[in-house]
Amino acid sequence: MFFRRIVTKRNGKEYTYLKLIESYRENGKVKQRVIANLGNIENLDPEKVGTLITSLNKLSDPCVNNERVKKVLPEEGYSPPQSRAVNLDKMWQKLGLSDFLCRAFNDRHSHKVALLVKAMVFQKMLFPQEPRPIAVSYRNVALPQIKNYEPTGNDFYRATASLAKIKNHLEFHLYKILSDHLNAGSLLYMAPVSGEYLGYECDLNTTGTTYQVQPHKRPVHLLVSTIPPGIPVNCRVSNRPFDSTKIIAAQEDIAGHLKAKLCIIADTQDHSGITTLPPGVPLIKSLPLEEFAVIPVSSSDLWQDRDAFTVNNTLWIKDIAKTEKRYIICHDLRPTSPSDRVLETKLAGTAQELDKIKSLVRQQRLRREKTIIKRINAILQKNGCEDYFNFRLNLKEPDIHYSRNEEVIHKLKTLNRTKVLETNIKELPALEIVESYQQWSNIKNKLQLINDPVKIPVIHPFTEENQINEYITGQAIVHLLSCTLETLISQGDDN
Repeated sequence: MFFRRIVTKRNGKEYTYLKLIESYRENGKVKQRVIANLGNIENLDPEKVGTLITSLNKLSDPCVNNERVKKVLPEEGYSPPQSRAVNLDKMWQKLGLSDFLCRAFNDRHSHKVALLVKAMVFQKMLFPQEPRPIAVSYRNVALPQIKNYEPTGNDFYRATASLAKIKNHLEFHLYKILSDHLNAGSLLYMAPVSGEYLGYECDLNTTGTTYQVQPHKRPVHLLVSTIPPGIPVNCRVSNRPFDSTKIIAAQEDIAGHLKAKLCIIADTQDHSGITTLPPGVPLIKSLPLEEFAVIPVSSSDLWQDRDAFTVNNTLWIKDIAKTEKRYIICHDLRPTSPSDRVLETKLAGTAQELDKIKSLVRQQRLRREKTIIKRINAILQKNGCEDYFNFRLNLKEPDIHYSRNEEVIHKLKTLNRTKVLETNIKELPALEIVESYQQWSNIKNKLQLINDPVKIPVIHPFTEENQINEYITGQAIVHLLSCTLETLISQGDDN
């Protein structure tokens, strides 16, 4: 199957048409037939694009026809533990999402579209590793209402794109339901999340006669809103990082239709536009290691201060209030923290490389002092370990003696175990601020990758069209809803 560009002349003017052609064999001869006639390539409208993506849906995931892959996929009708599916359905109904979606889409097909959205969210949660398109695998979700309905890939595509148009209504719905249920105040947290969108695209060559379905990757930036304690209710999607202007606009929008006060949470890696926010905007941000010097406390007593307190014997917190800013210092008390393990893995790898140089020197395969020192320094620099190892070269033996600089390593471990939060919020308890930031870390990990369960390719020249951007926004909403349900259930709110 391939594209063919047809050029015709009429009244002295050229017109270019695009057709999708399929090759087939009949009576031993190769013939061709038109699968889709897309018309003038300059006037492709959404209906014709929809025709194309329906035709290409069966080709969008090569593993569908792979017998080896089929053997490891769940059989049709397979379902995960019944309690998991029951809890999801109970939470979906508790949030009133089916009724809301039917009202929000507001057309004669709204009930079916609401079912398709539910199927995508449930598949994301019940079968997170499912490689097949949702149009092929949706029966595994086992929704009784969808049993006699045969949706196509294009139906799921349209349902996904439709989500983008109702995202603000969805935010209002979730905010009201959850605020009433959780007795939450008017504070709403918002934070930028930088990640990646992974879908599919169909590329045309210069002659217009071939195509290939291939992964379509692009950076995706989300501005996610959550209700304490860390329950997502909406996300705004952009191709570029959110600057202060967009963040302030989002704040005004939320204040207008939700009547909520907004607090911005920023991570060290997402400072673009955050530091230029007006002083009055409530803000929680983490400080990078190089900025720890601004903390108004001496480093000698920083980790033994009596004013600090522990939480569940895993977190040490010190709250330092200043006139304009407030610093909350959090230190991981676990015997072997994740940051310690990462550092030790790097140090062990560096030591292995140094042992290889040591062996070459002992075998006298490396003899020149300048060459040996150069190679050792190259290893330390490559691994970022210049300050963590001491070495001494003895060419008379010949041998290399190296050792770890434990004092420097211990200091680095202490810094890596530490998170310093800077905020202008004075009325909230330190623990609530820390928990809000930790919840954001969990949400960030879940939403950094937005993948496409529909797996319908878009045409490469049109990847920046508004229709495609709405489709990607819809996929982000599907991921956000799955994150919301997962958070509520994990917090024991499934009764």
